[in-house]
Amino acid sequence: MQSVKPLITFLIPTRKRLGMLKASIESLESTCSKFNSFEVIAIFDEDDIDTIEGMKALKFQCTVKIVISKRHGYYGLHQYINNAYEHGSGSWFWLWNDDLTMVSTGWDDVVRGYKNRFVILNSSNINPDWSDYCKDATISPLVPRRWFELLKRFSAYSQYDTYVNSIAYRLNIVINEPRLINNHEQVHDEVSDGISYDVSQFPAVDSEYDYLLLRQYLGKKNLFINWLERSPYRLERALRRKKRHFKRMFSQGYLHSRLNWKNVSKKIFKSLQSKTPKE
Repeated sequence: MQSVKPLITFLIPTRKRLGMLKASIESLESTCSKFNSFEVIAIFDEDDIDTIEGMKALKFQCTVKIVISKRHGYYGLHQYINNAYEHGSGSWFWLWNDDLTMVSTGWDDVVRGYKNRFVILNSSNINPDWSDYCKDATISPLVPRRWFELLKRFSAYSQYDTYVNSIAYRLNIVINEPRLINNHEQVHDEVSDGISYDVSQFPAVDSEYDYLLLRQYLGKKNLFINWLERSPYRLERALRRKKRHFKRMFSQGYLHSRLNWKNVSKKIFKSLQSKTPKE
């Protein structure tokens, strides 16, 4: 039993990935400063009997709670974490994945430095395919407890990282914390194969409702201070995107496609047609 209240609660929905889940939790243990800084809530489908039994047989140094849930599927990931909130006692909730492992040491000390601040902490994801993308977004946001207390949910969308950040960026409460680093295996197995996300399914109405609630909670003064504090980041991000855009425009492949004689002749022909006077 932990003698002190944990700082962070990790929420980890999982299915048929006992080995990966074990490695993920052990990475948290091997890189933390204090074992009592955090707790893990592993959320299983009720029909995933073998994985549940295997998990019960494992021993960890940190506190690990097992929550058995009705099966919501990949498109219901947000339901797992929303429902698991009541089992957590941390001041922060880290919306973690079972295919993530922690890289940075002393990450709990980093989070402790944000005591009483209402911000979303984004860690850096080591993934070569997403190296540029993950400078501005994350697959594992760290959310303050107050977020759920105000909204009664972490997310209304299966991609809860997208949902949380879509609101938090508008409020200028996102901090991309370079001292928090994790590795994303991004596995493809029977759990995730065939999964695709339709952006048209994003619950814009729910997002706007949650945004307005949080905006009211923060108040005009805090919103203005947040805007000022995040101005350097917004400028840096805009310049970085412009740089990437121009780099692409002047790349050999792009110029070759644009200067191809067929494309050029088509544009000239269309231009001449538009200038031809109509009878």
